[in-house]
Amino acid sequence: MTHRPLASVVFFLAACFQSPGSIPIRCDLDNPCPEGQMCSQAGLCVALLPMDLATQPDQALASVGCANSATGQKLSDRVWACAGAFAVGGARALCSQGWAVCKDPGDLNPNYCADSVPSFFIADFPAYRPMFTLLCGVATGVYIRWMAGCGNAVWSDRFENTCTAFLKFVPDKSGGYDFSAGHSIDKSANTNPLAGVLCCKP
Repeated sequence: MTHRPLASVVFFLAACFQSPGSIPIRCDLDNPCPEGQMCSQAGLCVALLPMDLATQPDQALASVGCANSATGQKLSDRVWACAGAFAVGGARALCSQGWAVCKDPGDLNPNYCADSVPSFFIADFPAYRPMFTLLCGVATGVYIRWMAGCGNAVWSDRFENTCTAFLKFVPDKSGGYDFSAGHSIDKSANTNPLAGVLCCKP
């Protein structure tokens, strides 16, 4: 008799997880629960939660391309312009977890990328200029190092090029960018807090 109140409470709590009007189903190793339910310690089937609520913040962050959303600008669902100064090796830290520095303009209109984005945001795309034509790739010898990107900064230059959809490039030692440590995104540095990197959703 002393166990009856406790059993009633367990039965009541388990029943709370059932949909209104449903009858609790008993379960054990030989009698599993229907799909979408699990066997509780009380030996009754209870409904599973439709989603893990603890994952909601991560899912929300995944829709923002910049680690610091306050300094980011959404250019499309796949591309963000993320502003911030960074030392050598720090460019990728401007992107949110799950995002990466862009290697191409993504789904952006090339002219919008070149003319309508304020300041300048570099991509993971090196180029060099031996004479009057800009060539894609890592600079060798004495050629000036450039990086492709998006932006209308006066210190960036426009080039029509067949090897990339990017139309704008910034040379070494311009607008706060410094590529003297090496010609790659991981060797780049930036002292201009209004400039930064382009971050893409893979």
